[in-house]
Amino acid sequence: MILKKIGIKVKFASKNRVHGWGRRFTDDKPIFVEEISGLKQEFLTLNQISIVGGATSYGDSILSNSRKYFSTKLHNSIAIDVENAVAICGGGLTFRELLAASLPFGLIPCVIPGTYSATVGGAVAVDAHGKSLLAPNCMSNSILQFKLVNVMGEQIVKPEDELFKLTCGGLGSTGFIDEIHFKLRKSTEYLCEERIRVDGFAKLIDLMFENQTTKEFQVALLRFGKARDIESLLITSVSSNENRKEGRDFLTWTRYLSLFLFPLKYLPFTVLNRKIIDIAVNLQFASREFSPQIRPLVNCINPLERIKSWHFLHGREGLTQWQRTIPFQYTYELEMILQEILSSRFAPTLITLKTLHETSKGNLGFVQPGWNLAIDFNYEGEVFLDFLKKLDSQIQAMHGKPYLAKDDYLSSDECKRFFSKRYFDQEQNMNRYVRNASKQLERLFML
Repeated sequence: MILKKIGIKVKFASKNRVHGWGRRFTDDKPIFVEEISGLKQEFLTLNQISIVGGATSYGDSILSNSRKYFSTKLHNSIAIDVENAVAICGGGLTFRELLAASLPFGLIPCVIPGTYSATVGGAVAVDAHGKSLLAPNCMSNSILQFKLVNVMGEQIVKPEDELFKLTCGGLGSTGFIDEIHFKLRKSTEYLCEERIRVDGFAKLIDLMFENQTTKEFQVALLRFGKARDIESLLITSVSSNENRKEGRDFLTWTRYLSLFLFPLKYLPFTVLNRKIIDIAVNLQFASREFSPQIRPLVNCINPLERIKSWHFLHGREGLTQWQRTIPFQYTYELEMILQEILSSRFAPTLITLKTLHETSKGNLGFVQPGWNLAIDFNYEGEVFLDFLKKLDSQIQAMHGKPYLAKDDYLSSDECKRFFSKRYFDQEQNMNRYVRNASKQLERLFML
């Protein structure tokens, strides 16, 4: 067993301010608790406290009503059992450090979230998914056990326990998740990536289904074309034993774009912001390298990760991500949803489409297979939220589900309608464990 200690930086939760990736909600006067003894004391005195890892969730899920926060940054150890392909790590370890430790052994986590700044404990709390086509592709389905610290003390939780399904995707409601044991899988440090421009939504759907048995990772970037149609760029990759130095293509130059984005977070969203976003997305489509390319794994899976300040492009109002899973049998209706967004006044800044073929073990995670549609919007007030709720009524009619880790507006009643019995199972057990009363938990469960 290989043991490696790794430092961590909490990028979006500083001592002076706490906010998620979307930056719509901010706490300017946080009070931090970093020692586990301090967290236990808060639990014992029945105080409310929010647990903060990488702060990469989009909405109000980490903001505390009490303004007290427990930082997981000290809980960042990792041990890798190479022979059995198992990792044991602290809840505050980021996926960036996890990959740095596991890749030299030819191992990667089964699930890699959309940002490497996310922590492993946070990935359990939101039951993260990724772009992998290989099972398991929900975090809860790769976990062997973890330690939970809450009002009842410390306990080991395994997949067969009731507390397991309450915790995975439970948004931190059951306590601090630490010492996570989870499966790794074999991979290579370099992937062979292929980018294909696809004409027509139906053809994209066919290709994404065909790739299920031949590719390891897959995601489609969508945009609305000049002819008011849907254009797509399908990005797939598989393991490669080749090792080739990258040229100075779009993925190389994006790292320098970050230097110019930082000041935009203080300004309102304008035509300039929109233009820069359009250029960044269009450069992906216009890349000259559409033949297969050998790239480092970390650059293939999350290419926009190089633009460190991507979220600043949405200005001081922040962004909202609308992420929904729609059953495969409603593919035609999915296209109609996209056409309705196209005809609206609310233009998306980024659209991705992925496939999910597993059911999560958590109550509120990805509870069914289907198309995973994620759309970033600039926040535009109550009229904008009314538009999203109109879309939600159509998603509900298709038996689709929201991904609550990215939600920042659903009410308790709206959440009940989506999850029905799973919601009530979660709600009935909340009062037994909850002292992590974030603003999101208060909104969704009326705590």
